[in-house]
Amino acid sequence: MKVVFISNFMNHHQLPFSREMKKLIGDNYHFIATEPIEQERLDFGYEDMNHKYDFIVCTYDGEEQKKLAKKLIDDADIVIQGGSSTEWIKNRLENTDKITFRYLERLFKQGYIRLLDPRVLKNSYNYHTKYAKKNFYLLCAGGYVAGDCRIIHAYPDKMFKWGYFPEVIKYDNIDKLLSEKETNSLMWAGRFIELKHSEHAIEMARRLKKDGIQFKLTMVGNGPLLSKMKEKVSKNGLDDCVKFTGALSQDEVRRLMEKSSIYLFTSDYNEGWGAVLNESMNSGCAVLTNRAIGAVPFMMKDGINGRVYQNGRIDEMYSLLRTMTDNPELCKKYGKEAYYTITQNWSPQEAAKRFIHLSNFLLEGKDIKSLYEFGPCSIAKPIYQSK
Repeated sequence: MKVVFISNFMNHHQLPFSREMKKLIGDNYHFIATEPIEQERLDFGYEDMNHKYDFIVCTYDGEEQKKLAKKLIDDADIVIQGGSSTEWIKNRLENTDKITFRYLERLFKQGYIRLLDPRVLKNSYNYHTKYAKKNFYLLCAGGYVAGDCRIIHAYPDKMFKWGYFPEVIKYDNIDKLLSEKETNSLMWAGRFIELKHSEHAIEMARRLKKDGIQFKLTMVGNGPLLSKMKEKVSKNGLDDCVKFTGALSQDEVRRLMEKSSIYLFTSDYNEGWGAVLNESMNSGCAVLTNRAIGAVPFMMKDGINGRVYQNGRIDEMYSLLRTMTDNPELCKKYGKEAYYTITQNWSPQEAAKRFIHLSNFLLEGKDIKSLYEFGPCSIAKPIYQSK
């Protein structure tokens, strides 16, 4: 089986899956990078990996590489099209019946009101609905993708759960890791921008201190709202229990997660996936997260491997947080279940193995509806955005 994955550039969320695919099918796997990584990302510490691995073809390196990429795409049994132009798969879709997957975050992050715009409807038809009868499948990078696509009648009965698969760490002794976490050590990480709602984490800190709960909150990252959040912390007298670290490397973030008992994930519906959920769960954190985040419906089981609150319900968020701060053993239980969720079901190794299995079923014309009950490559059922 020949598999080609097309995207804009290689990044640390796609690399682990690609390396596993390379292990499983060798030279029959290629990743096609259609553009160089942006300078802004390099300035933030991202690595340019486009020329680091022999399975990557860079179309911007000249006409020969571009021709090679087109040939690989045309010859492949399976193509995954991620963050790249539809032009790369247009020939497959319009002139062949070969199997192609689109890898997509949700279409209507800003709400379904966008469907009232005729331009949005036209684009939705041209990029998605138009190919509903083709061998064109959808890898849903988020729980709300299937609902968005159902509304526009795209990918009928062809949508599968998927996501991002950052590197997974397997610890020799997960119980030891959990026992060494500091009680009521809270963590938040991300860009200080509106959709991340860092102010909700600070509100949790304000309420905890008001109620006399011993805790510390570490907030990681930079962004345009950082100064405003620092002012909010000082204004509420929280400087003794809230610490800002600034931007940290990926390794530094993971080390901090390993020490933190509770992870607060506060983004809204604009968070298409949220790979920080994979990383915090892998690190054994007890996660308290907003239901609106794309990864949550796929990976979180409320009350089993963490807690989930409804979007915008701050009182509910605090009530759930108190059940966690008041019961450290419960946090360990959530953290352990979260760890197993990632290592057993949502690892790049499992994703690659399942993707090849699914692809073989499709190539052989077998029924795929009951192939997997949960996790990557299981059927993605529509979930619709509420408030």
